[in-house]
Amino acid sequence: MLYRFPSAKAKDDPLPRQAETDLRLLSNVADEIDQGFLAWDRDTKLSLWNRPYEEMLGYPPGFLYVGQPLMELARFHARRGIYGEGDVELLAQQRYALLVSDAEITNAHLTFGDGRIVQIQRRLPSDGEIAGVITYTDVTELHATREALVDANRDLEHRVDKRTVELRNATERAEQANRTKSDFLAHMSHELRTPLNSIIGFADILAGQLFGPLGDGRYQDYARDIRASGQHLLELITNILDAARLGAGESQINEEDIEVRGLVESATRMVSERAKARHLTFRIDHAPDTTLLRADAVRMRQVLLNLLSNAIKFTPAYGEVTLIAGLD
Repeated sequence: MLYRFPSAKAKDDPLPRQAETDLRLLSNVADEIDQGFLAWDRDTKLSLWNRPYEEMLGYPPGFLYVGQPLMELARFHARRGIYGEGDVELLAQQRYALLVSDAEITNAHLTFGDGRIVQIQRRLPSDGEIAGVITYTDVTELHATREALVDANRDLEHRVDKRTVELRNATERAEQANRTKSDFLAHMSHELRTPLNSIIGFADILAGQLFGPLGDGRYQDYARDIRASGQHLLELITNILDAARLGAGESQINEEDIEVRGLVESATRMVSERAKARHLTFRIDHAPDTTLLRADAVRMRQVLLNLLSNAIKFTPAYGEVTLIAGLD
């Protein structure tokens, strides 16, 4: 119910009918809004309030009346402990002084024993019979939502921190595994290089006929092919180490000027026997002798060997494989 400040009219001089209708309408509207409100006159006595204010503040039936001193309301709440622990009269005086001061209240809160939280905003009308107005808004759900968001954010931060630690540990394990792999490859490359160097050395001896003629000239060709294949295998082992270094961000490309004809002939010699075994016609169109390529010789030879090996593997027997090297 909305209560009106007492009129100066006598009891036998009632309000006009239209005024009573307007007051009743205003009272009904005031009782239906979500906010509670309280207004007092310049003598700091209660003038207006609505039903949500009564219910929100928990007044007993009939407690409020027009002309009631604000100090009584302050004492009522102080006794209920809404203002905190301490001397009831002192707490009531402090709250009363805040209510009637000239300062506006924009974000004060009252917390009730049942967990409800009410936000208070105070306004000071510039003129008229009303000296002060306070609105009361129940923000319990809003605070609960905020707390839930804070908890959710805290939980998210905890999970992010946990995941960060897990990723850091995983990264460290991966780096350790990579170091182990690199150490293994380095060890294996050393073990493989030793016999390969011997093979290459023996092939050089055979190709150079250091201990006398070999007889058939094809032996020298085969010896040169053995040396070339061994040399290539040695370079591949070095390349595997380079790949490991590449994974660790340590690899380098060794660029140089490569004579294309020599690159083509070296690669084709290594796969020619496989082509013959499959009865393939192996046709090569050489580039001009002066053609140079700026690249990594080991990697380019591996590119050619991969292409030629696949061509020989997937070409039907008695077919033809053609390698063309030229300028575009």
